[in-house]
Amino acid sequence: MTKYIDLLREHENKKSGKKKNTKKKQKKGDALSNPYRENNQETDHELLEAIDELIEEEESELVAEDDMLNESMPQHDIILDEQDSAATQHAAEPSGTEPVEESTSFESKHAETTHPTSAWLVKSIDLVSSVFTHIQTDEASQTNDLRSHIESFVHDSLSSSEHIHALESEILGQTHWHSETEGDVSDLVQKSVYMMLYALKVGQHLQYEQTQLTSFTITSMLHHTGLALIPADTRLQHKAWRKHEYKQLDEAYHQALTYLQASGLSEEELQIIGESRERYDGSGPKELEGKEIILGARFIGLLTTFEAMTHTRPYRKTLLARTAIRELVKEHIKAFDSHIFKALIEAISLYPVGTIVQINTGEIGHVVRVHSQLPLRPRILINMDKQANPIDERDIDLANQSNLMIVESFFEDDLKDISAS
Repeated sequence: MTKYIDLLREHENKKSGKKKNTKKKQKKGDALSNPYRENNQETDHELLEAIDELIEEEESELVAEDDMLNESMPQHDIILDEQDSAATQHAAEPSGTEPVEESTSFESKHAETTHPTSAWLVKSIDLVSSVFTHIQTDEASQTNDLRSHIESFVHDSLSSSEHIHALESEILGQTHWHSETEGDVSDLVQKSVYMMLYALKVGQHLQYEQTQLTSFTITSMLHHTGLALIPADTRLQHKAWRKHEYKQLDEAYHQALTYLQASGLSEEELQIIGESRERYDGSGPKELEGKEIILGARFIGLLTTFEAMTHTRPYRKTLLARTAIRELVKEHIKAFDSHIFKALIEAISLYPVGTIVQINTGEIGHVVRVHSQLPLRPRILINMDKQANPIDERDIDLANQSNLMIVESFFEDDLKDISAS
């Protein structure tokens, strides 16, 4: 089992007074057996409960259990992305409603598609790119077109989750992140697109109604508009920011709020963006705590942190989703709303669609479907052997294959090393 699950098992054993023991006996001669499934000692439901309990622990106790995540995120990284700080608290509580099932087909990034979602995504990119480029030139801009565009998609997605699934496939295959506009804003557009996807997935899972989900999606896409006022060479530099650059960022942040107000955002949406750097433990700029922070800001605060951790930044290594979630639990357990945190795990999963994984047969493939209540047991398209050589494709669903499990996940570049070895 993965080290992540071992950590959770250690925690459970510790609570029940048992001696810590992460190595379980396995039947001899059965290379595919899963000891946790056979002995009924670990299920995905229990995993979520274990995460809940981990969130309740003190950060110092958690760090003492495992030394994998001793290195905290640098402060300048946090400020740059308007996210994160010290730690999170509270266990994520069950929503009390039946979660929306996540299921998506992963399409090759080289595949051509004429799906309507493709045109919708292109227009989304154009609209958000326009906001970023217009603020750079101090030109008037309206967000009404973006609102109408997002609202129509939200309306359709509430009646059928397939719209979001199709969008996720389109985003995974996207290679051009901005339209032909002036200014270098492709990095900001890319962040907006992923924030849009996460807001839609998590918001749908939390069953937000249409107006609220539309508003949260728009603010998720635009909350970092101020970064467009920072020169690209500064914004994307590899070294730590200097004092005057932090001051420049703070000024840009306030200028963006004024700009977005003139662009048609509501007072509530401006409040959401204005409080998006606040943290549940009171560690944000205004020191607001818990539910003193408006819901949309708590929503964005977590999603923007997760997005930054799992996508390329010049000043921070990219983490796999499983690693990012574990780091959030281990290092930032007090900084975020636990209810939203649990929804993120269930809606996006420890192995999001497109993740390259290896199962205990040694075979490798891509995640093509996520089950919201079984974050460790997605559906996988197996297409490589253990040396990363191509093989005939076969589709397996771990939700129905108790003897199979994921043992590792990779970045695409890792496959070259596996093939070479």
